[in-house]
Amino acid sequence: SKYAAGYARAGADVLVGMTDNAWFLSPLAHEQDLLVATMRAVETRRYLVRAVSGGVSAVVAPTGRVLARLDSGVDGALVESVLPMSGNPPGPAVGRALYVVAAVLVALSLAASARGDGVGR
Repeated sequence: SKYAAGYARAGADVLVGMTDNAWFLSPLAHEQDLLVATMRAVETRRYLVRAVSGGVSAVVAPTGRVLARLDSGVDGALVESVLPMSGNPPGPAVGRALYVVAAVLVALSLAASARGDGVGR
C-alpha cells in the first residue's frame, strides 16, 4: 500500500500493524487479510509484525515467509527475532507497471484456459 511504502521511504525499518478483525465472518477472510498484509512486507522488503484481535497475528519476513503465527481464537504470544531493514522499497519504484503486467498475464492465462490451450492437451 502507499502507506507502508511511504513509511519505509521515511525510514521505517520494521512494519508493525495492529487491528481488530473480529467483524470478519469467515475464517477465510482472516487468511486473505494475512495474505494482503504479507504483500506489504514483500513490497517494502521489511519485516512485518501483526498483532490482530480476532484474526491472525503473525511475523512475516521480507520474502513473504510467515515466520510465526497465532491463529484467530487462540490465546498466546509470538516471540520471533526480526532484523531492521533499510533502503528504498522496490515496489514504489516499479510503480503500477508491475500490477498491469500481472493483470495482463492473468488475463492471457484465463483466455488460454477457456480456449483449452492448456499444457498436455
